[in-house]
Amino acid sequence: MTKEQVIAIIKEAAKRHGFTTCKYTMTRLIEIKESGDTHYLNFTITERFAEDTDWSKREVTMNLHFRASLASMGGEPTPEDLLKAAEIIKAGALLVQELDAMNLSYTERH
Repeated sequence: MTKEQVIAIIKEAAKRHGFTTCKYTMTRLIEIKESGDTHYLNFTITERFAEDTDWSKREVTMNLHFRASLASMGGEPTPEDLLKAAEIIKAGALLVQELDAMNLSYTERH
């Protein structure tokens, strides 16, 4: 797969689970964010060189790994705030589970 194909898959999965995406300039890949003004989760996409990378042909294959961690809620949340956070956290966990199970990777020629 190409990087663009992988990004399209991530965008579609994020949208399906109620999240948005934007270009992440550090890796030129993609960043997953919560929709709206909440911030309960931090998403991380890690790229690692695959074993089948062929350095002699200058073909680099990157395996992607997906993780999420909880952000600090702080303040004095109401029961409604906590229920909203629980829904977002569950959606994020399902998104990460789905994406990580896909074993996504892409290959680029340099």
